[in-house]
Amino acid sequence: MTFQWIKDGNILKGEDGQKLVIPNANATHSGSYSVIITNPYGAIVSKNADVKVSSPQAPQIMVQPMSKNVKYGETIVIKVQATGTEPFQFQWIKDGKPIGGATSDVLTIKQAKSLDAGSYSVLITNAGGAVTSQAAIVAVESPLSLGYPLVDENGNMILKAIGPNNISVTFQFSEDLNNWNDQVTLPLINGSTQLIVPVENNLKIIYRLKFSE
Repeated sequence: MTFQWIKDGNILKGEDGQKLVIPNANATHSGSYSVIITNPYGAIVSKNADVKVSSPQAPQIMVQPMSKNVKYGETIVIKVQATGTEPFQFQWIKDGKPIGGATSDVLTIKQAKSLDAGSYSVLITNAGGAVTSQAAIVAVESPLSLGYPLVDENGNMILKAIGPNNISVTFQFSEDLNNWNDQVTLPLINGSTQLIVPVENNLKIIYRLKFSE
């Protein structure tokens, strides 16, 4: 037997196999297909097979990522929901840079640290196009706090730092809130440490804490 495929009444040159295979189909391949089968005793034409190739719909975001505040050490979960022609490809972005391995519709960051604070968005792509979500602003609450200052019997001020165990904290001071200087770095033992500040003059000094992760 021999075969000859026909589309919309026109012979498809070179398509003379028992199967018609069209790779990478697009809208131009929509139409009515049939095949003429012949042998030494005659010929027959098949029924028509109507084929419609739909253009893929570009992704649209139905649920945008939401901004949130989390505590230090908590788990950050950011979600997005899209509609369109599947499958989708996801790529999460933080502060303009792709996040390695973050390629699903849910972004999970365990044990949040200060460095995890920032602006998060996601790029969604499919065969029909691409769309980028709005930014979700994530804030990570500082794990450090200054206790209420005390004054000892000598008139010295006692500053107490409170925070997580097994980290070090730096006491910083400033006279104008613009220029900050490191005074001393101390480890937090059992969640706290303290700094004794000698009262040597009447200058107004502002203190704050910082730590490195």
